[in-house]
Amino acid sequence: MTIAYLRTAAFSALLACVTAVSACSRSEPPVSEATASIPIPVKAVVVTMFEIGEDTGDQAAEFQLWFERRELDQVFPFAGYHDLHFDSKNEVLVMVTGIGTARSTASVMMLGMDPRFDLSKAYWPSVFLQSFQLVQPVLERVEVETCTPGFPEQTCVTEVKTQAALDENGKIITTSEWVGLQSYANVLQLDRVGDAISRGVPGEILAIDFWKALRFTLTFTLVTLPLVIGMGLAIAIVVNNTTKRLRGQVIFISLLPFIITPVIGALSIRWLFIGDGIMTAFLESMTGRDIAMFAQGWTIEVMMLFYRVWAVAPFAFVIFYAGLQTVNQDTLESAIIDGASRWERLRYVIIPHLMPLIIFVALIHLMDTYREFEAVVGFSSQAHRITLQWLTFDFLTPDDAGNRSISRASASAMLTMIGIVVLLIPLLRRTWR
Repeated sequence: MTIAYLRTAAFSALLACVTAVSACSRSEPPVSEATASIPIPVKAVVVTMFEIGEDTGDQAAEFQLWFERRELDQVFPFAGYHDLHFDSKNEVLVMVTGIGTARSTASVMMLGMDPRFDLSKAYWPSVFLQSFQLVQPVLERVEVETCTPGFPEQTCVTEVKTQAALDENGKIITTSEWVGLQSYANVLQLDRVGDAISRGVPGEILAIDFWKALRFTLTFTLVTLPLVIGMGLAIAIVVNNTTKRLRGQVIFISLLPFIITPVIGALSIRWLFIGDGIMTAFLESMTGRDIAMFAQGWTIEVMMLFYRVWAVAPFAFVIFYAGLQTVNQDTLESAIIDGASRWERLRYVIIPHLMPLIIFVALIHLMDTYREFEAVVGFSSQAHRITLQWLTFDFLTPDDAGNRSISRASASAMLTMIGIVVLLIPLLRRTWR
């Protein structure tokens, strides 16, 4: 991976040099001294990758839609794949990088080094870059007079309130500030983690939203993984040994949980246990005591684990059932002749044959479960159990003042991606070998 990355970077730099040199021989219109000395401020950069033909009038690709729907009234010659277009009213710059990593890298690098533009406060639509920026509304203090009817005259009270400043279009004015790793520090809260460890109370770490979400996400992912694989393999073996007359009905019933929408599946299980649900009433009649399944965190966690296995096991079943059709029957017959039991045939013949499929199911399960969101919504478990994906959503939810923690949400999303990569490394190494 490192060699491939270095090759790509070297090719990108070479392409940038070649295109820059070729641009020198290109005749360009003269630039005024004022334009050359004062960089043009840019609020946002729209990055597109390709355009099929002309900028307008023919079959539209990525760039043409922006060109036709925005007032891109200025054109700047550019040494990259395509000239730059600029909306001077809203200070939006639109560029076409060209298809491929090399062209994209070279074009963006050349734009960043272009002295004609001031990109220090520009918004690049990238979660990675957003995690290093702090977007805040501009606040202003205004006097608000509130009058209530009275006799003989109305009563008026003047208050000074702090509110977000609005532009001429009624939109909130925001500022972007480069804060580096501060957003990650705000999410991780390592100072509180260190304090809890130094005082010998590591349990307080789970009071921090990120670590609370990480603990449940890892549990939710790693505990359900062997259960999903084991359940899927068991169903596949049962269906494979079922008579052909009943095989279609058994396959249909086994696939039902996989057909149901995840949120609906979570709500269905929740309704079985909440309040006077069917399962709650049955358990109360068996035990003779009142049961509140949603009053404690651990009972909600058990139900969420059950839901995940119930919903995803059919996917593993389909994959393993297809793999069982390719097992070498001669090898199985030889094992039977040698006196191998069912368990030994499963352990030494079937499972090694299905191992690539098991790794595939594990990869899909890890990537999908680590970003679980529907279970939290379906079970309404926010007060007890949350996932990293739900934490990112919570950061993006506007507060009472209408503000959203975009930088912290971006940092949380990047940490989630890093976690997925870390979990996938062992399986990817095994696949590579």
